[in-house]
Amino acid sequence: MSELVEGTETFPRLPTMEASRSGELRTLNTGAKALHRSYRLRERTVSVTDAVPRMLVVDDSPGSREAMSALLRLDGFEVRAVTSGIEAVELLRGWTPHVFVLDIELNEHDGFAVASVLRGMPTTADAGIIATTGHSLDELLVMGSLEHFDAVFVKGEDGGQLTDLIRSFLSTEPGGE
Repeated sequence: MSELVEGTETFPRLPTMEASRSGELRTLNTGAKALHRSYRLRERTVSVTDAVPRMLVVDDSPGSREAMSALLRLDGFEVRAVTSGIEAVELLRGWTPHVFVLDIELNEHDGFAVASVLRGMPTTADAGIIATTGHSLDELLVMGSLEHFDAVFVKGEDGGQLTDLIRSFLSTEPGGE
C-alpha cells in the first residue's frame, strides 16, 4: 500500500463514457449516501432552466483543476475554473454556476471558508457545493464542518462518480422539484 507524502497530488481518473454512468447511490449508517468513497451529505435539488448546467471548479492544483474541468466538459457541462475562493467570488459578478466543485485545501482561504461565503450570498445560497479532497470523510470531519457542503468527492476515485454526484442534484423542473 502506498501512502501520500507532502507535495503529492492526486488526480481523478477520467472514465470511459460507459463508466461515467455506472455506480449506484447507497445509504450509509451515517445518513450520507455514498457512491463508493464519494458521499452525498444532504438532499439538495438545483433547478436548471438553461440548456446546459453550469459548473465552477475551484482548485489551486493545476492538474486536478484541468482534469476535473475536462471530465465535466466531456459530460456536457459548461465549465469554468479558478484557482481560489477570491477568484470564484469575483467571477460571480457576471456568471452563476449551478454547482461548485470546491477543493478543501486552497492556499488563501480553505474550502470550508469559501463554502460558508457562498452559502451566505443570495445568488449562490441554493447552489450545489461538492467538496473535493484527497482525505477520507473522517479526516475531513476533524479538519472542519461540512455543514455548507452537499457532497464530498474523494480525489483519485473514478471521475464518473463526480459527474454522478453532480447529476444527482440537477432538476429541469421549475423550482427544483
